[in-house]
Amino acid sequence: MTAKTQKPLKPPTSRKATPRRKPPATSLAVLGDEQRLSAAADDGDCVKLRALLARGVDADARDPVTGYSALHYAALNGRLEAVKLLLAAGADVGARVHRSRTTPLDMAATKGRVAVVRVLLAAGAPLGQPHGRFGWTALHAAVAHGHTKVVEKLLGAGMAVDAPGKHGITPLGTALLNEEAWEDVVPVLMAAGARLKRIPRTLLREIANDEKYALLRPILQPHGLPAPKKPGPPPVLPPLHEAAATGNVARVKRLLKDGARVKAKLRRSGTTALHLAARNNHVEVMDVLIAAGAPLDGFHKPYEWAPLHEAVFHGHREATERFIRTGMDVNLQHPDSVMPLFLALDEPGVRVLPLLLEAGADAQKPFPAVQHVPQYAKLRPLFRKYLRPSRKR
Repeated sequence: MTAKTQKPLKPPTSRKATPRRKPPATSLAVLGDEQRLSAAADDGDCVKLRALLARGVDADARDPVTGYSALHYAALNGRLEAVKLLLAAGADVGARVHRSRTTPLDMAATKGRVAVVRVLLAAGAPLGQPHGRFGWTALHAAVAHGHTKVVEKLLGAGMAVDAPGKHGITPLGTALLNEEAWEDVVPVLMAAGARLKRIPRTLLREIANDEKYALLRPILQPHGLPAPKKPGPPPVLPPLHEAAATGNVARVKRLLKDGARVKAKLRRSGTTALHLAARNNHVEVMDVLIAAGAPLDGFHKPYEWAPLHEAVFHGHREATERFIRTGMDVNLQHPDSVMPLFLALDEPGVRVLPLLLEAGADAQKPFPAVQHVPQYAKLRPLFRKYLRPSRKR
């Protein structure tokens, strides 16, 4: 009987520790060719750009924090020579930021960089691509910020004047909601063939009748703006709504005791008594209505706001605090609207901004606007305090 031959044993192999991956860069100051390229584009330093590109750095390299390419930075800051240099090196003129889908053209249009917009269009930048939180195109962005020359360039390049954004709003609709666009941009859009038929009738009726739109009426009337409505008797509110709007606590209690429905809504707008109490900061009335079961998450037209939105928009600190104490979701929003934090970026809503952030409002969503719009510069330190740590890429 022969013994079985055994296979020679292999010597034990030592496991080498897997090298740890370096954490992503946290700013443009971190050394690295990709970051240097972004920093050079941000500063418009063409000498550094040429050196880095000659070394073989990818012209489309992305900043690991923002997701911007060097072309995004150059377009955003109006670095015309840097834009030309990057395009000549093969940078993607239609590069998009991963989440917001923003292109260099969108950034240049937002900031009113006319010369950069002209170069990007000549290089074949894509037109009519919605981006960002509001689903705007480059034309919407230029219109909203009153950049008339950029609007003319985009229209001249063939962009459709009535091209809708992600939510169906046309550039003219955006212009009518932004006063800085009324005097110069709206006439350009109308001359290019923008149609009032694409604008909601409720907004057109408001423009026809509200004195704050007096500057717009002569521009729009030749194009079919509805005639002003003849003044009639003021609308009659149901008793519970009227009592809530005027802050009559005793009457609210009496009406509820007599069987008034706390969830009753106005037929057209869906407004509840709690909406009106919050709008006018009648906190005692709010307490009575909430205790009786008034819905905290009811949305009403025309902007699809909940009662918290009303309190925030009007900067009512007491009403906002009362809603927060109920434990309601401070990030509540309708699919066709915004969360309350967006209404707290401007006066008078900014008075309650710290309350919302402290209560857990999502600071990440409006931060791109806060970071890049000059009028929000004072808000940036407060927002950075509440930003979530960025994910590793």
